Amino acid sequence: MSFVIIAHKIFFITGIVRDADKTLARTIDTIDHSFRNFGTTHWFVVESDSIDKTIDRLDKIKETINNFSFVSLGHLQSRFPNRIDRLAYCRNQYLQHFFENNLDENCDFLVVADLDGMNLSLESKSLESCWENNNWDACFANQDGPYYDIYALRHSTWSSGSPQRAIQFFRQIGLSPSKSVKLAVYNKMIKIPRDAEWIEVESAFGGLGIYRPSTLKDKFYKSRDNAGNIECEHVLLHEQMRQSGYRLFINPTLINDRITEHTRHARGLGYMLLKLKHLVMDTLFLIFGKKIYKLSRKEQEQQKNKTWT
Repeated sequence: MSFVIIAHKIFFITGIVRDADKTLARTIDTIDHSFRNFGTTHWFVVESDSIDKTIDRLDKIKETINNFSFVSLGHLQSRFPNRIDRLAYCRNQYLQHFFENNLDENCDFLVVADLDGMNLSLESKSLESCWENNNWDACFANQDGPYYDIYALRHSTWSSGSPQRAIQFFRQIGLSPSKSVKLAVYNKMIKIPRDAEWIEVESAFGGLGIYRPSTLKDKFYKSRDNAGNIECEHVLLHEQMRQSGYRLFINPTLINDRITEHTRHARGLGYMLLKLKHLVMDTLFLIFGKKIYKLSRKEQEQQKNKTWT
């Protein structure tokens, strides 16, 4: 197999990680192998708040992969109780590292990847498709199943606004919690055929983003909009890029995963189980009122915060 189009390119691959000991080595190896078919990789991983052996795993990976480094930020949860605030802070660490060390002068592409078990279906063949189209400044992955990353997605027709605010609106007009989430999130998890045309977006991620380094110069992740509302950190970064005239696309051929943990509830048996769960929660809400529902949601959020990346 030859890859003439982008031979001998230099990729700066980065991401953030927490409590990913069991899947980290395999994930990094898959990503590294896919990109090395086209040139050289340089890695920089940002870790925080892990209570498993993630740091030990990173030390071992550093011994086996050339040009691999990482930083541990320690425990940030008390400093940043909100998960999105932590995400934005951690992501800015790799941008700061990249530009303050002038790595943009030598690297052809900056690659941001989820490292918690995502990207295990990434292959060099699908990655090659990114360079069959030259009019992009950033391109993002697709999944061989429902597209899951609705929180980072902004598209004028498909998903034009914040899912969180949509859920709040549906709740305010009296829809049940489960119906609100279904309308705002799961109904938008469509399957994009891998042979579809590239989709220009205002924002996306999907676990893998490839950027031309110059497009991120003087840009940074934010977790709150101008009104102080929590917003997906990818959305606010990409808003700055678009204000500078850069173009962002989902590449349908760039498959990085199949059915993710986020989309197992969007179709089939997973959807039926989720519907049953939500039926119970909705019934509790109707019988006992908002107090018990809020307690249930708080418990779920605490559980979710243990596995963010």
